[in-house]
Amino acid sequence: MSPATTQKPFAHSEAYKINGIHTEILLHKFTNKYLLIITQYEKVNNVFIACNDVALTGIVQNRSLNVKHQFGVITDEVECGVRFFLTNMQLPNFDKDMDVVVCLGLKEYNGTILRQIASVLSRLGQTS
Repeated sequence: MSPATTQKPFAHSEAYKINGIHTEILLHKFTNKYLLIITQYEKVNNVFIACNDVALTGIVQNRSLNVKHQFGVITDEVECGVRFFLTNMQLPNFDKDMDVVVCLGLKEYNGTILRQIASVLSRLGQTS
């Protein structure tokens, strides 16, 4: 019998200490969507679906980030965190036709934590 090959189930699944808190970050690209999980609770907390909407006004093309809450507790901080991450990371094809399913659960939402996580996401987005 030949040995089974082991393959990681997700493209990027890593753990970091962000502001002293264990933080797990998972990023995976599927055929038509990205899955992004960021949690400090070791579980899925909130789920959002984000996409770029494009509207044509005459000859001007306007883009907007459309974020829809699917389930979990919704607060302004959580939604702003999702928007902050998606506008600061570069995901291939996200500008065109790929949606992102985002699961976000942080113990604290402040500029320092968001920027530290965004720097990790920028690196992961470039290698997707």
